[in-house]
Amino acid sequence: MRPAFAMAKKNRWVVDNPFDFPMLKKRYGGTKTRDALSKADMRRFLDFVRTDKHFRVYFNGVFILFNTGLRISEFCGLTPGDIDFQNHVIHVRRQLLRIHDGDRMMYYIEIPKTDNGIRDVPMLADVETAFREVMAARPQRDVEPVVWNEEHTDSASGFLWLDKNGGYEVAQHWENHLRWARAKFNRIYKDEIPPVTPHVCRHTFCSNCASIGMSPKTLQMIMGHASIEFTLNVYTHLEAGDIKGEFFSLMNNKAYNFYPLDRTPETVAPDIGGDEDEGEPDMDAAPDDDE
Repeated sequence: MRPAFAMAKKNRWVVDNPFDFPMLKKRYGGTKTRDALSKADMRRFLDFVRTDKHFRVYFNGVFILFNTGLRISEFCGLTPGDIDFQNHVIHVRRQLLRIHDGDRMMYYIEIPKTDNGIRDVPMLADVETAFREVMAARPQRDVEPVVWNEEHTDSASGFLWLDKNGGYEVAQHWENHLRWARAKFNRIYKDEIPPVTPHVCRHTFCSNCASIGMSPKTLQMIMGHASIEFTLNVYTHLEAGDIKGEFFSLMNNKAYNFYPLDRTPETVAPDIGGDEDEGEPDMDAAPDDDE
């Protein structure tokens, strides 16, 4: 409706555009829009998370979010079998979610949100390194809880991300980690970081890829967007091999080098003592995903 009314206003068919307002997104104590971080802010935030005594445990996960464009529920739904080191891709096949079922919390899985959501996302070498570290650090358990879909026709277990109680982490956990990390950063440094959510990480990745010239269709397929309108407005047909080939051609040409893992942090979190109590995540909050 917004572009239609914009054209109508331009042609003086209507006096005003009632849809000419900023799109408000998920809120935490105020009105915030989910804009991509600048490259400088992304680096500062990653440096801080990487070196902070409390939040560094989340660094690999945050790094992966900023460098894959995964939706947060897709990210939480990953198992070791989805990380294909041989072919250098992440097999995105499901989302992991958790809802209230009476007095208890119930996990379930479902397919990604769009027809293009089931996809293979190419991995850079640094992303592979981060995944290997996550897998090496994850506690091995004799029994992994099995999570089913609502129809009870598909199941999965062994999800990569565990909370402090050993349960599987879901979207709300990571929104909580990012919110608290950003709040701590902004308490310490005068030059504050804008809001950071899992979707901001996704949007930042998308913007960074577009900034180095990735084609709209390739970016649409990597992001799993339902429509090219969510990326750019022109596209050409690409096969899966073309997508993977163009991705690595662009990325490995040093055009995509916004945060290498061998970077020496410039923003170093001070050792201010004590542990950080993040508080409990709001498990009733809707995941901060897009379409």
